[in-house]
Amino acid sequence: MSNPSREKGTPSPCWWSLSFTPTAEYYEKVTRLLFAAGCSGIWEPDKDDGRAAIVAYFPAECHDEMTVLCQRLSPLLLDPGAIAVEKISQENWMEGWRDYFRPVNLTPTWMVMPPWWPGAGGQPGQITIYPGMAFGTGTHETTRLAAILLEKRLKPGNSVLDVGTGSAILAILARKLDAGQIFAIDIDEDALENAAENCRLNNCDHTIQLSSSVLDDLEGKFDLVVANIIAPVLVKLAPQLIEKLHPGGQLILSGILAEQLEMVREIYEAEGFFIDHQLTEGEWVALQCRP
Repeated sequence: MSNPSREKGTPSPCWWSLSFTPTAEYYEKVTRLLFAAGCSGIWEPDKDDGRAAIVAYFPAECHDEMTVLCQRLSPLLLDPGAIAVEKISQENWMEGWRDYFRPVNLTPTWMVMPPWWPGAGGQPGQITIYPGMAFGTGTHETTRLAAILLEKRLKPGNSVLDVGTGSAILAILARKLDAGQIFAIDIDEDALENAAENCRLNNCDHTIQLSSSVLDDLEGKFDLVVANIIAPVLVKLAPQLIEKLHPGGQLILSGILAEQLEMVREIYEAEGFFIDHQLTEGEWVALQCRP
């Protein structure tokens, strides 16, 4: 899931992580607080391995917000005093990902692999993703749900716009599914740098156009628009996302908590779209919409 709040041209020299375990009833509220404070993404480790249930990552410029955020989170946690704050350098980030990132099933027919994994690269059904400071390695439910809908709905030759591309995993999947023109945008420069590297790893660097353009500045229309962001941003961007579709085009929307589904549904139905297909995994929902 890509970060909607970072400004262009401000890459972070380091990152901060918050590790904690929220109570189930406050999960949605915790998530809202994290993204409101500038969170770039969250990782939910295996709940049975003794680590925190949530690790949230913040760019360096969010440091001043950490103390206030921890105070607001404390009453919502299983152990109110157990919030670990850690400064992470680029090098330590990569060491952590090498320990954690293993091949993962993105869809029933596609697997995501890190480039250092034996056998990675060029095999049928594989996408190689280098985990940089962008999010979207196939480990989060929102990415998998969007990928499954993309695989079901994309027809060879369709033009595709990937909004909030992050690591470019969905754009790369579209290319491997024989999409035509593919445009992938993100306002986060770190994400675009990582996306470019992943496109090269998958031999898609000449067929996927990457840009820091915002939707209003983007020219052209597309057969399929996919946006894996967060529900409030999907609501805010509804008119622009719809405007980028060819007549009869399709939208794939992911990053929606189950509690936010009706909010998103109402906005897009008011714009003349209806839900053609809905997928759910855990607390997350993805939608495929058409006029």
